[in-house]
Amino acid sequence: MMKNKVSRIKRAIERLNRYGVKNYRIFVYVPVKDVTGANERCRILKKLGVNPFAQTYRGYESNTQPTREQKHFAWYVNQKAVFKSTEWENYR
Repeated sequence: MMKNKVSRIKRAIERLNRYGVKNYRIFVYVPVKDVTGANERCRILKKLGVNPFAQTYRGYESNTQPTREQKHFAWYVNQKAVFKSTEWENYR
């Protein structure tokens, strides 16, 4: 299932490139509910040369607040100098 989503993202990036949008200008929201899954998605986006923006999950109906790890991961991804220079496993 992840391969299908990656191929869709690649096609969208290629289409944007055809219209003159450079990869570094592409900004993708990444919901952070499961940190491991979010990290995998962010790594893929990093390899594709686009900018992920990690957004922690908030369950408004159930009043669920983000966990400390979700907040920490989102901070790591959203600090571009940190995100581009190290991997999550080494940052922790």
